[in-house]
This record gives sequence, C-alpha cells and structure tokens, in this order.
Amino acid sequence: TLLHQAILLGATNCIEALIRHQADVAKRDSFGNTSLIYLAATDGPVSIRYADRLFETGLFDVNETNSYSRTPLVSAVRCGNVAYAKWLIDHGADFNTMSSFSFSDSRSPILYEAASADRPMFDFFVELPGVDFAASGDFCRSILECLAPDLPDYEQRFSVLVTKGARYPVAYSGVGILKLNMIILGDCGKRMEFLCAYGPSESELISALEYADVNGYSRCTKVIKRHLAGAGKGQTLLPNQ
Repeated sequence: TLLHQAILLGATNCIEALIRHQADVAKRDSFGNTSLIYLAATDGPVSIRYADRLFETGLFDVNETNSYSRTPLVSAVRCGNVAYAKWLIDHGADFNTMSSFSFSDSRSPILYEAASADRPMFDFFVELPGVDFAASGDFCRSILECLAPDLPDYEQRFSVLVTKGARYPVAYSGVGILKLNMIILGDCGKRMEFLCAYGPSESELISALEYADVNGYSRCTKVIKRHLAGAGKGQTLLPNQ
C-alpha cells in the first residue's frame, strides 16, 4: 500500500498525512504484512513514533503474523532494530513464540533468529527476563545449532547461551554443530577443541569424524578421535564439568 511504501522510504510527512486522512492503515500486503511489520525496517525512533500512532487506532495486535507466521518482533530482530523490538515487547509481544524460518514450514523460537543477529540485538535478547533458552524448534533442537559458525564472536556467544541455559543437543539431529562448523570453516581444529569440551553426543562425533576423514581435515580428525576415545560423550552443560 501507499502507507507501506512511505514507511520503507522513511517519508515521515507522507506517513503523517496518510494517518491524518484516515488511510486504511491496517491493510495487509500480498504476503500478509501489516504496517507494524514494515516499521521494523525503519530507524528506531521513527519505528516507535509511528508504532505509537498506529497502536492508538486499536486496529493492531503486536503478535499478529503474516502469511509465513512472522510477527513484527521477528522482523525487528532480522532488521537489527533493537529500539523497536523493545517497544514491541513492552507492548505485549511474545518473545518465546514460534516463527517460521525463510519460506519453509519449519518453525523455531524467535530467540533462534537473535542468535546470529547483530551483537546489540543478541545482547538485548540474552538479558531479557523470561526467555526460554532451552526451547526446541521443529528442525533445530537447540539455539546453539542456529549460531553462524563464521561469526567473529561465535565462541563467546556459544558460551553465553550455554550459561543462560541453552542445551547442547543430547542426540544427533540434522547436520550437527560439529559438521556445520567444518562445512563453513574447513579444518578448524581449534573450533573442534572448543565444541568438544561441551560434550557432543557420540553419534554426532562419529558423523563429524566421517565428514572430517572424507575431506582430509587432519586437525579436526585428531581432535574428534581423542574425544571419542575418552570423555566428551553425552550431555555436558559446561566445559570440564
């Protein structure tokens, strides 16, 4: 709609005029997105200013979803709009709700989106009271599986999430954290040392070892074999516990 386009362009005068002249502010686009979802893509102060105006109409629900089960909060997380995310939560947005990834039917907690978001958004979510860090999604069984391995602060984020209650999967599921790190980073021996200290399951270690052997990842192979032979099996919530 014209209002949606004005929001995306940051045309504040146009937004004001449309609201003042009683435009159909609650109208959705072809993907089911409403103005509250579009506001996520604007600057924080602009998002909050017009979210207040639109919310006053009584026509909006902060937990409304589009055609892909995404809420305004999901959009705020994806856009790195911390100020708007905070506004939505302050107005009742459910931060433990399930949302779809991409255009698939696989649904996961919003926290999974925040795991690899910009650091300010990540920090905002991990300090948010009431977040369920142990929640499982339809595909990923742990938020730890959603961390992008090439994040410069991957290991720090991983440790923070575990401290907050994130669960290392106790059984192998999907690609697996070890294998995913090798797919993205190659023969990452130091990363394997870090991850194996958290006690991946034996089945995940075996799957990762097969992948390392096939690809000639000697450093990873050495680390994984050592953990298979000794400790490092089963669930361990913190290194060396």
